[in-house]
Amino acid sequence: MREMLVSPDGNAVAIRTDQTDPEGWNAWGVINALNGGHWSKTAELIGWTVLDATEEVIAAPQPDNPEYPTV
Repeated sequence: MREMLVSPDGNAVAIRTDQTDPEGWNAWGVINALNGGHWSKTAELIGWTVLDATEEVIAAPQPDNPEYPTV
């Protein structure tokens, strides 16, 4: 399984790419819930939480949920 990270505010996730250099400009693919996506170096993601595949998966909020963020 690929490495996955979650931002400290919970609004973005990052997935490790096949780039072998962790400081390559495209080492991670990052998607933000509010601002789209971009490529990142590993150093830009310090402090992010590692997702553990053995943890229970929590379902994403649904659009009719009042806690669902709207743009």
